[in-house]
Amino acid sequence: MYLHQIMRRTSIPYKPLVIFPLLLLFLGACRRSDLAAITPSETNVPTVTPIVVTPTLTATPSPAYLTPVTPTGSPTWTPIPVTAPYEQVPEQIDDGWLPASLVDVGIDPVWINKMLGAIDPGNRRGIRPSEQNEAYSFHDIHSILIVKDGRLVFEEYFYNYYRENPHTLASVTKSITSLLVGLAIDQGHLSGVDEKILPYFPEYLPLQQPDQRVGEITIEDLLTMRHGWECDEWDPASITYRTKDFEYKHADLVKATLELPVETDPGSHFSYCTPSTVVLGAVLERATGMTLSQFAWQNLFDPLGINRATWMHVPGGGWTQAGSGVEMIPRDMARIGLLVLRNGNWNSEQIVPESWIQRSTEEHVALEQDQPSWDRGYGYLWRLGEYQSRI
Repeated sequence: MYLHQIMRRTSIPYKPLVIFPLLLLFLGACRRSDLAAITPSETNVPTVTPIVVTPTLTATPSPAYLTPVTPTGSPTWTPIPVTAPYEQVPEQIDDGWLPASLVDVGIDPVWINKMLGAIDPGNRRGIRPSEQNEAYSFHDIHSILIVKDGRLVFEEYFYNYYRENPHTLASVTKSITSLLVGLAIDQGHLSGVDEKILPYFPEYLPLQQPDQRVGEITIEDLLTMRHGWECDEWDPASITYRTKDFEYKHADLVKATLELPVETDPGSHFSYCTPSTVVLGAVLERATGMTLSQFAWQNLFDPLGINRATWMHVPGGGWTQAGSGVEMIPRDMARIGLLVLRNGNWNSEQIVPESWIQRSTEEHVALEQDQPSWDRGYGYLWRLGEYQSRI
Protein backbone atom coordinates (compact mmCIF):
# COMPACT_ATOMS: atom_id res chain seq x y z
CA MET A 1 0.00 0.00 0.00
CA TYR A 2 1.39 3.37 -0.93
CA LEU A 3 1.62 6.43 1.25
CA HIS A 4 -0.03 8.71 -1.29
CA GLN A 5 -3.13 6.52 -1.12
CA ILE A 6 -3.17 6.78 2.67
CA MET A 7 -2.94 10.54 2.44
CA ARG A 8 -5.66 10.84 -0.18
CA ARG A 9 -8.08 8.87 1.99
CA THR A 10 -7.26 10.89 5.11
CA SER A 11 -6.93 14.30 3.39
CA ILE A 12 -3.30 14.51 4.45
CA PRO A 13 -1.11 17.03 2.64
CA TYR A 14 1.79 15.22 1.11
CA LYS A 15 5.05 15.91 -0.67
CA PRO A 16 7.48 14.06 -2.96
CA LEU A 17 7.97 10.46 -1.95
CA VAL A 18 10.41 7.68 -2.50
CA ILE A 19 8.36 4.55 -1.95
CA PHE A 20 9.47 1.04 -1.01
CA PRO A 21 7.07 -1.79 -0.20
CA LEU A 22 7.98 -1.85 3.51
CA LEU A 23 9.70 1.53 3.73
CA LEU A 24 8.37 4.95 2.81
CA LEU A 25 10.72 7.93 2.61
CA PHE A 26 9.05 11.32 2.89
CA LEU A 27 11.36 13.72 1.12
CA GLY A 28 9.66 17.11 1.29
CA ALA A 29 10.34 19.69 -1.37
CA CYS A 30 13.77 19.19 -2.90
CA ARG A 31 15.65 20.95 -5.65
CA ARG A 32 15.30 19.28 -9.03
CA SER A 33 18.98 18.43 -8.96
CA ASP A 34 18.36 16.48 -5.74
CA LEU A 35 15.59 14.38 -7.19
CA ALA A 36 15.80 11.04 -8.85
CA ALA A 37 13.40 8.21 -8.42
CA ILE A 38 13.09 5.06 -6.41
CA THR A 39 11.02 2.14 -7.53
CA PRO A 40 8.22 0.85 -5.25
CA SER A 41 7.60 -2.79 -5.19
CA GLU A 42 5.28 -4.93 -3.24
CA THR A 43 5.63 -8.63 -2.60
CA ASN A 44 5.39 -10.56 -5.87
CA VAL A 45 4.27 -7.57 -7.91
CA PRO A 46 6.08 -5.07 -10.06
CA THR A 47 8.87 -2.81 -9.06
CA VAL A 48 8.48 0.46 -7.54
CA THR A 49 7.86 3.96 -8.59
CA PRO A 50 10.52 6.43 -9.39
CA ILE A 51 9.10 9.88 -8.52
CA VAL A 52 10.13 13.37 -9.57
CA VAL A 53 8.04 16.20 -8.18
CA THR A 54 8.61 19.96 -7.85
CA PRO A 55 5.80 21.40 -5.69
CA THR A 56 5.10 25.05 -4.97
CA LEU A 57 5.51 25.78 -1.27
CA THR A 58 4.59 28.70 0.95
CA ALA A 59 7.01 29.28 3.82
CA THR A 60 5.61 29.90 7.28
CA PRO A 61 7.44 32.12 9.81
CA SER A 62 9.19 30.25 12.61
CA PRO A 63 7.45 30.64 15.98
CA ALA A 64 9.54 31.97 18.81
CA TYR A 65 9.18 28.88 20.99
CA LEU A 66 10.83 26.58 18.45
CA THR A 67 14.59 26.22 18.39
CA PRO A 68 15.18 23.81 15.50
CA VAL A 69 18.43 22.02 14.77
CA THR A 70 20.15 22.79 11.50
CA PRO A 71 19.40 19.99 9.02
CA THR A 72 21.94 18.80 6.49
CA GLY A 73 21.66 20.11 2.98
CA SER A 74 19.51 23.11 2.16
CA PRO A 75 16.30 23.36 4.23
CA THR A 76 13.27 24.05 2.08
CA TRP A 77 10.91 25.16 4.83
CA THR A 78 11.06 27.11 8.05
CA PRO A 79 9.53 25.25 11.01
CA ILE A 80 5.76 25.44 11.29
CA PRO A 81 3.64 25.91 14.42
CA VAL A 82 1.78 22.86 15.64
CA THR A 83 -0.92 22.19 18.19
CA ALA A 84 -0.96 18.38 18.44
CA PRO A 85 2.40 17.20 17.14
CA TYR A 86 3.77 13.74 16.64
CA GLU A 87 6.61 14.18 19.10
CA GLN A 88 8.83 11.12 18.70
CA VAL A 89 12.30 11.57 17.24
CA PRO A 90 14.16 8.56 15.77
CA GLU A 91 16.85 7.15 18.01
CA GLN A 92 20.42 8.00 17.08
CA ILE A 93 22.59 4.91 16.91
CA ASP A 94 26.01 4.27 15.45
CA ASP A 95 24.87 3.86 11.86
CA GLY A 96 25.52 7.30 10.37
CA TRP A 97 21.92 8.55 10.39
CA LEU A 98 21.41 11.91 12.13
CA PRO A 99 17.93 12.34 13.59
CA ALA A 100 15.79 15.45 13.69
CA SER A 101 12.17 16.19 14.56
CA LEU A 102 9.49 16.62 11.93
CA VAL A 103 9.09 20.27 12.90
CA ASP A 104 12.83 20.87 12.51
CA VAL A 105 12.59 20.13 8.80
CA GLY A 106 9.22 21.73 8.14
CA ILE A 107 6.87 18.74 8.18
CA ASP A 108 3.60 19.28 10.03
CA PRO A 109 3.44 16.44 12.59
CA VAL A 110 -0.34 16.77 12.93
CA TRP A 111 -0.75 15.22 9.48
CA ILE A 112 1.70 12.44 10.36
CA ASN A 113 -0.48 11.55 13.37
CA LYS A 114 -3.48 11.40 11.04
CA MET A 115 -1.55 9.09 8.75
CA LEU A 116 -0.73 6.79 11.67
CA GLY A 117 -4.38 6.76 12.64
CA ALA A 118 -5.19 5.09 9.32
CA ILE A 119 -2.65 2.28 9.72
CA ASP A 120 -3.35 -0.94 11.58
CA PRO A 121 -0.47 -1.47 14.05
CA GLY A 122 -1.07 -5.23 13.91
CA ASN A 123 -1.47 -7.78 16.68
CA ARG A 124 1.17 -10.49 16.42
CA ARG A 125 4.02 -10.84 13.99
CA GLY A 126 2.90 -12.34 10.71
CA ILE A 127 -0.81 -12.23 11.61
CA ARG A 128 -2.96 -10.41 9.10
CA PRO A 129 -6.02 -8.76 10.64
CA SER A 130 -9.46 -9.36 9.22
CA GLU A 131 -10.28 -7.39 6.13
CA GLN A 132 -13.60 -6.62 7.84
CA ASN A 133 -11.81 -4.52 10.45
CA GLU A 134 -12.99 -1.03 9.52
CA ALA A 135 -11.13 0.69 12.35
CA TYR A 136 -8.06 1.03 10.12
CA SER A 137 -7.76 1.65 6.40
CA PHE A 138 -4.39 0.01 5.78
CA HIS A 139 -2.95 -3.32 6.86
CA ASP A 140 0.35 -5.19 6.51
CA ILE A 141 2.57 -2.11 6.57
CA HIS A 142 5.66 -3.16 8.51
CA SER A 143 7.68 0.05 8.66
CA ILE A 144 7.65 3.70 7.66
CA LEU A 145 10.73 5.89 7.61
CA ILE A 146 10.80 9.56 6.64
CA VAL A 147 14.00 11.25 5.48
CA LYS A 148 14.13 14.99 4.82
CA ASP A 149 17.21 17.12 4.05
CA GLY A 150 19.34 14.05 4.75
CA ARG A 151 17.96 13.67 8.29
CA LEU A 152 15.96 10.75 9.64
CA VAL A 153 12.86 12.44 11.08
CA PHE A 154 10.34 9.61 11.46
CA GLU A 155 10.64 5.88 12.15
CA GLU A 156 7.80 3.57 13.13
CA TYR A 157 7.35 -0.20 12.96
CA PHE A 158 4.20 -2.31 13.01
CA TYR A 159 3.13 -5.97 13.48
CA ASN A 160 5.89 -6.42 16.06
CA TYR A 161 8.57 -5.71 13.49
CA TYR A 162 11.43 -3.58 14.71
CA ARG A 163 14.52 -1.76 13.50
CA GLU A 164 16.75 -4.81 13.09
CA ASN A 165 14.21 -6.92 11.19
CA PRO A 166 15.50 -7.51 7.64
CA HIS A 167 12.86 -7.48 4.92
CA THR A 168 12.88 -9.13 1.54
CA LEU A 169 12.86 -6.26 -0.93
CA ALA A 170 10.92 -8.24 -3.53
CA SER A 171 11.07 -6.42 -6.87
CA VAL A 172 12.90 -3.42 -5.42
CA THR A 173 15.85 -5.80 -5.87
CA LYS A 174 15.56 -5.17 -9.61
CA SER A 175 16.42 -1.51 -9.14
CA ILE A 176 19.51 -2.44 -7.11
CA THR A 177 20.53 -4.77 -9.95
CA SER A 178 20.12 -1.81 -12.31
CA LEU A 179 22.57 0.21 -10.18
CA LEU A 180 25.05 -2.69 -10.39
CA VAL A 181 24.75 -2.77 -14.19
CA GLY A 182 25.68 0.91 -14.27
CA LEU A 183 28.69 0.25 -12.05
CA ALA A 184 29.79 -2.70 -14.21
CA ILE A 185 29.63 -0.55 -17.34
CA ASP A 186 31.50 2.29 -15.61
CA GLN A 187 34.28 -0.11 -14.57
CA GLY A 188 34.58 -1.64 -18.03
CA HIS A 189 33.22 -5.08 -17.18
CA LEU A 190 30.43 -4.50 -19.72
CA SER A 191 30.84 -2.54 -22.94
CA GLY A 192 27.39 -0.94 -22.68
CA VAL A 193 23.66 -1.59 -22.76
CA ASP A 194 23.80 -2.64 -26.43
CA GLU A 195 25.90 -5.70 -25.63
CA LYS A 196 24.29 -9.05 -26.53
CA ILE A 197 23.69 -11.45 -23.65
CA LEU A 198 23.87 -14.87 -25.31
CA PRO A 199 27.71 -15.00 -25.64
CA TYR A 200 27.92 -15.07 -21.84
CA PHE A 201 26.36 -18.55 -21.78
CA PRO A 202 28.30 -20.71 -24.26
CA GLU A 203 27.57 -23.87 -22.26
CA TYR A 204 23.88 -23.60 -23.21
CA LEU A 205 24.54 -23.40 -26.96
CA PRO A 206 23.03 -24.46 -29.21
CA LEU A 207 19.69 -23.69 -27.62
CA GLN A 208 16.98 -26.30 -28.00
CA GLN A 209 14.48 -23.76 -29.27
CA PRO A 210 15.28 -22.67 -32.82
CA ASP A 211 14.30 -18.98 -32.70
CA GLN A 212 17.36 -16.98 -33.69
CA ARG A 213 15.97 -13.81 -32.13
CA VAL A 214 17.33 -14.93 -28.74
CA GLY A 215 20.76 -14.00 -30.03
CA GLU A 216 19.56 -10.41 -30.56
CA ILE A 217 18.55 -9.81 -26.94
CA THR A 218 20.67 -7.07 -25.35
CA ILE A 219 21.36 -5.89 -21.82
CA GLU A 220 19.05 -2.94 -22.46
CA ASP A 221 16.25 -5.32 -23.48
CA LEU A 222 16.53 -6.97 -20.05
CA LEU A 223 16.72 -3.60 -18.27
CA THR A 224 13.49 -2.45 -19.94
CA MET A 225 11.58 -5.77 -19.84
CA ARG A 226 11.49 -5.89 -23.64
CA HIS A 227 13.22 -9.26 -23.91
CA GLY A 228 10.72 -10.81 -26.33
CA TRP A 229 10.24 -14.07 -24.41
CA GLU A 230 6.86 -15.56 -23.62
CA CYS A 231 7.24 -14.47 -20.02
CA ASP A 232 4.59 -12.36 -18.31
CA GLU A 233 3.97 -12.62 -14.57
CA TRP A 234 0.69 -10.70 -14.90
CA ASP A 235 -0.86 -12.84 -17.62
CA PRO A 236 -2.66 -15.95 -16.29
CA ALA A 237 -2.17 -17.59 -19.69
CA SER A 238 1.62 -17.29 -19.49
CA ILE A 239 3.72 -20.26 -18.40
CA THR A 240 5.55 -17.84 -16.10
CA TYR A 241 2.42 -16.42 -14.41
CA ARG A 242 3.29 -15.66 -10.79
CA THR A 243 1.22 -18.51 -9.31
CA LYS A 244 2.70 -21.21 -11.56
CA ASP A 245 6.10 -21.38 -9.79
CA PHE A 246 8.13 -21.28 -12.99
CA GLU A 247 11.29 -20.46 -11.04
CA TYR A 248 11.04 -23.60 -8.92
CA LYS A 249 10.29 -26.09 -11.67
CA HIS A 250 13.68 -26.00 -13.35
CA ALA A 251 17.12 -27.16 -12.27
CA ASP A 252 18.69 -24.14 -13.97
CA LEU A 253 16.51 -21.04 -14.22
CA VAL A 254 18.87 -19.16 -16.53
CA LYS A 255 18.92 -22.02 -19.03
CA ALA A 256 15.13 -22.43 -18.77
CA THR A 257 14.61 -18.71 -19.43
CA LEU A 258 16.91 -18.68 -22.44
CA GLU A 259 14.88 -21.59 -23.80
CA LEU A 260 11.53 -19.81 -23.47
CA PRO A 261 9.61 -19.29 -26.72
CA VAL A 262 10.16 -15.89 -28.34
CA GLU A 263 6.85 -14.09 -28.91
CA THR A 264 7.97 -10.62 -30.03
CA ASP A 265 11.09 -9.04 -31.45
CA PRO A 266 13.53 -8.07 -28.68
CA GLY A 267 13.23 -4.39 -27.84
CA SER A 268 9.68 -4.05 -29.13
CA HIS A 269 7.26 -5.10 -26.37
CA PHE A 270 7.13 -4.70 -22.57
CA SER A 271 6.46 -7.88 -20.63
CA TYR A 272 7.12 -8.03 -16.87
CA CYS A 273 9.38 -11.01 -16.22
CA THR A 274 11.50 -11.59 -13.11
CA PRO A 275 13.40 -14.54 -14.71
CA SER A 276 14.78 -12.12 -17.31
CA THR A 277 16.34 -10.10 -14.46
CA VAL A 278 17.85 -13.32 -13.10
CA VAL A 279 19.48 -13.74 -16.51
CA LEU A 280 20.75 -10.15 -16.26
CA GLY A 281 22.25 -10.92 -12.87
CA ALA A 282 23.96 -13.97 -14.38
CA VAL A 283 25.42 -11.74 -17.11
CA LEU A 284 26.82 -9.48 -14.37
CA GLU A 285 28.38 -12.43 -12.58
CA ARG A 286 29.99 -13.72 -15.76
CA ALA A 287 31.21 -10.25 -16.74
CA THR A 288 32.67 -9.28 -13.35
CA GLY A 289 33.99 -12.67 -12.31
CA MET A 290 32.24 -12.22 -8.94
CA THR A 291 28.95 -13.25 -7.46
CA LEU A 292 26.33 -10.54 -7.49
CA SER A 293 26.63 -10.31 -3.71
CA GLN A 294 30.41 -9.83 -3.84
CA PHE A 295 30.17 -7.16 -6.51
CA ALA A 296 27.39 -5.36 -4.63
CA TRP A 297 29.26 -5.36 -1.33
CA GLN A 298 32.49 -4.13 -2.89
CA ASN A 299 30.99 -1.37 -5.01
CA LEU A 300 27.67 -0.35 -3.44
CA PHE A 301 26.84 -1.68 0.02
CA ASP A 302 30.18 -1.08 1.75
CA PRO A 303 30.60 2.46 0.35
CA LEU A 304 27.10 3.30 1.62
CA GLY A 305 27.81 1.98 5.10
CA ILE A 306 25.26 -0.82 4.80
CA ASN A 307 25.93 -3.45 7.44
CA ARG A 308 23.39 -6.15 6.69
CA ALA A 309 22.25 -7.34 3.29
CA THR A 310 21.65 -10.88 2.08
CA TRP A 311 21.17 -12.15 -1.47
CA MET A 312 19.06 -15.24 -2.05
CA HIS A 313 19.68 -17.75 -4.82
CA VAL A 314 17.32 -19.40 -7.24
CA PRO A 315 16.96 -23.20 -7.19
CA GLY A 316 19.62 -25.01 -9.16
CA GLY A 317 22.57 -23.58 -11.06
CA GLY A 318 23.73 -21.42 -8.14
CA TRP A 319 22.45 -18.23 -9.77
CA THR A 320 21.62 -15.20 -7.63
CA GLN A 321 18.01 -14.05 -7.43
CA ALA A 322 18.70 -10.66 -9.04
CA GLY A 323 15.00 -9.92 -9.51
CA SER A 324 13.63 -10.25 -5.98
CA GLY A 325 16.22 -11.72 -3.64
CA VAL A 326 17.81 -9.01 -1.46
CA GLU A 327 17.03 -8.80 2.26
CA MET A 328 17.86 -5.55 4.06
CA ILE A 329 16.80 -3.56 7.12
CA PRO A 330 14.70 -0.43 6.50
CA ARG A 331 17.40 2.05 7.56
CA ASP A 332 19.71 0.59 4.93
CA MET A 333 16.93 0.63 2.35
CA ALA A 334 16.76 4.36 3.02
CA ARG A 335 20.43 4.68 2.08
CA ILE A 336 19.67 3.32 -1.38
CA GLY A 337 16.83 5.80 -1.79
CA LEU A 338 18.87 8.79 -0.68
CA LEU A 339 21.79 7.75 -2.90
CA VAL A 340 19.57 7.85 -5.97
CA LEU A 341 17.93 11.12 -4.92
CA ARG A 342 21.43 12.59 -4.72
CA ASN A 343 22.24 11.35 -8.22
CA GLY A 344 24.60 8.63 -7.04
CA ASN A 345 26.54 10.80 -4.58
CA TRP A 346 27.05 9.78 -0.96
CA ASN A 347 28.96 11.93 1.54
CA SER A 348 30.65 13.82 -1.31
CA GLU A 349 31.73 10.56 -3.00
CA GLN A 350 30.27 9.59 -6.37
CA ILE A 351 29.30 5.97 -5.76
CA VAL A 352 27.22 5.44 -8.93
CA PRO A 353 27.83 7.59 -12.02
CA GLU A 354 25.36 10.47 -12.18
CA SER A 355 24.88 9.81 -15.89
CA TRP A 356 23.68 6.29 -15.09
CA ILE A 357 21.19 7.53 -12.48
CA GLN A 358 19.79 9.98 -15.00
CA ARG A 359 19.65 7.46 -17.82
CA SER A 360 18.19 4.61 -15.83
CA THR A 361 15.38 6.72 -14.35
CA GLU A 362 14.34 8.16 -17.71
CA GLU A 363 11.28 6.77 -19.44
CA HIS A 364 12.38 4.08 -21.89
CA VAL A 365 9.00 2.36 -22.18
CA ALA A 366 5.63 4.11 -22.30
CA LEU A 367 3.01 1.88 -20.72
CA GLU A 368 -0.72 1.71 -21.23
CA GLN A 369 -2.91 2.97 -18.40
CA ASP A 370 -4.46 -0.46 -17.95
CA GLN A 371 -1.12 -2.00 -16.98
CA PRO A 372 -1.38 -3.14 -13.35
CA SER A 373 -0.23 -0.40 -10.94
CA TRP A 374 1.77 1.53 -13.53
CA ASP A 375 1.55 5.32 -13.55
CA ARG A 376 3.58 6.52 -16.49
CA GLY A 377 6.30 4.25 -17.79
CA TYR A 378 9.39 2.16 -17.13
CA GLY A 379 13.08 2.99 -17.01
CA TYR A 380 16.00 0.61 -16.50
CA LEU A 381 14.25 -1.61 -13.94
CA TRP A 382 12.64 1.48 -12.39
CA ARG A 383 8.91 2.13 -12.31
CA LEU A 384 8.15 5.78 -13.15
CA GLY A 385 5.36 8.00 -11.92
CA GLU A 386 4.54 11.50 -10.76
CA TYR A 387 2.63 12.69 -7.71
CA GLN A 388 1.76 16.27 -6.88
CA SER A 389 1.99 17.95 -3.51
CA ARG A 390 -1.15 19.36 -1.90
CA ILE A 391 0.84 22.02 -0.09
